[in-house]
Amino acid sequence: MDVFSVPSFVAVRRDTDLCTRCRGCDDSCDHDLVPSEREVVTHRDCSNCLSCVNACSTPGSLFLELRNPFGKVRA
Repeated sequence: MDVFSVPSFVAVRRDTDLCTRCRGCDDSCDHDLVPSEREVVTHRDCSNCLSCVNACSTPGSLFLELRNPFGKVRA
C-alpha cells in the first residue's frame, strides 16, 4: 500500500465522455484495480504509477489531476 495514495493531492481521473471502455487500463493495473469503472481512482492500493494512463488507447481519457482529499474546506 502506498501511504501517499489516500488521502492524496493527486489522483487518476477518467473522463467518462472520452472513455471507450476498452478496459486496457484494467489489464495494465498491477494492483488489479478497475479504473474503467471509476471516475476517480482513490483506492488505497493505487500507487499512482500511471500504468493505466499509459495503456489508455484514447488520449486524455485518463489523466492525473490535482485534488483536495479533504473535501471542501471552511474558513
